[in-house]
Amino acid sequence: MTTLHATASSNVEYTLNQWLESTLAAITLPSWMPPYTFIMLNDEIDLPTPCFSVHFIPITTADEWQGRNAGGLSGMHSYGLMEINAWVSRGSNPDWLAQLNTMVAMVQDALIRNPQVIIKDYLSNPASPSTTLFKINMGNMEVTPTEHDPNVDMERRRCLIR
Repeated sequence: MTTLHATASSNVEYTLNQWLESTLAAITLPSWMPPYTFIMLNDEIDLPTPCFSVHFIPITTADEWQGRNAGGLSGMHSYGLMEINAWVSRGSNPDWLAQLNTMVAMVQDALIRNPQVIIKDYLSNPASPSTTLFKINMGNMEVTPTEHDPNVDMERRRCLIR
């Protein structure tokens, strides 16, 4: 019988979602900033605003170790992007730009506070995942331009973490 390795992509994604959600929740919001929603999967239809949405974009898996021997285990190095979108409504919201900038700053602060995250094993026990011996090293964050949303009241900022 073969089981998935603790560093399976779903464990990495669940771990990063939990890391971001808990780190953002620890930040005290300014008095003018309304509570936000954190969405792990979305179809970008009828998003409650303000909100954060998260997507994962795999880039490559590199065969960096001789015989894929990674400290007595078989392994490859995986690279990807964590796309975090901050969404606000501009309609009758005079603070929309300040809210958007604050949300981007929150994501940047989360990355500065915790650039390495220990992977948890959600596949073995989703309700109470155990800590693994593996970590995620996060790189730089880039705020990239986006297309205008078809809904003119919606505004988005896209943050990409390597």
